[in-house]
Amino acid sequence: MTAPAGVLIAGLFFASAGFVATMLGDRGKTVGPSPLGHQAVRMVLTVACGAAGAFAASRGLAVDRIVVAAAVLASLAAAIYAGATGRPASFYAALVPLLVVGFSAAFDSAWQAIGYGFLAALPFGISAALYPRPSALSDALFCGLTGATLGLIPAFFVLFCACLVAVGIASWKHRPASSVRFAPYVAAFTLVGILTNLTLAV
Repeated sequence: MTAPAGVLIAGLFFASAGFVATMLGDRGKTVGPSPLGHQAVRMVLTVACGAAGAFAASRGLAVDRIVVAAAVLASLAAAIYAGATGRPASFYAALVPLLVVGFSAAFDSAWQAIGYGFLAALPFGISAALYPRPSALSDALFCGLTGATLGLIPAFFVLFCACLVAVGIASWKHRPASSVRFAPYVAAFTLVGILTNLTLAV
């Protein structure tokens, strides 16, 4: 297989993963933008995932890393799409890639990635246990995914920015901060972090 062909295949693989992830979440009543707006969000996320896949392949990322990265980006695309269309982020959209990342880290003996994921999710998991709400567990899992994929320090900045945006939006809408779904903001900043760095902690 030629290098250009590998880059093209990786781009199509990532784009397909992002597209399918948004399609799987495209059910139920929405309170977000119009259907045309939904399609625009989906296309932007699909193109972003495809570009990330192509660039990762062009840098010689190993096949197993490409599979892990595709799972992570698809998960982030699903969460961002859910937030843009007024739906809660799926619990499984965070759990499945988190398991993929965990198994990959264990296979490579990258135990620090598992530790980073645990530390990033811990405060949000405690909050979910003490103050239950429908999206609390998904929020905690996405925070864990951020820690495991970016590393502890980048994850800290991602979660800090996501918290600022979530609190700002809650204040703008005159709603309690606890009512804002946190996962889409975490996913959006994590996606930015991956796209600007294109490396994973695992």
